[in-house]
Amino acid sequence: MNIDPLSRAKRKAKVIDLYLAGNTYREIREETGLSLGIISRYINEAVEEANKAAQEGMRKIKRLEVMKIDRLIKAFWPKAIEADVQAASMVLKLLERKADMLGLDAPFRIENMTNDELIKAIAELGETDGVSPFAPGSSAPGHLLSATIQA
Repeated sequence: MNIDPLSRAKRKAKVIDLYLAGNTYREIREETGLSLGIISRYINEAVEEANKAAQEGMRKIKRLEVMKIDRLIKAFWPKAIEADVQAASMVLKLLERKADMLGLDAPFRIENMTNDELIKAIAELGETDGVSPFAPGSSAPGHLLSATIQA
């Protein structure tokens, strides 16, 4: 059964209003004549939409807070680099707060790899012009890692 979008939106709004007023799914079914499945879908969609809106709102707030921190860092920076201890301390606190807000210091997951897979992955990252970072005399730090990895 196809229903036009306006009618669907009105039905969904009615279901949400009833739900927010404290009605159970069964009471909503009695009031609207809709199936429990449709009622459940409408409510789940509304919750999903609300969550998305809340997440976007939090992203905006986070951006504004980071902008404030950046502005404060800019204000304290000149004195901080001139060895003003209080200004340097403030800049460090602000940088820590910014890193915390952006999740820069959060732990990250490292994939389980065999030694051979790890060596290959590092080699692929460091190869330039066909020269392996594991080659003796290489300026890349990879050859230093190979001794530790192969242990």
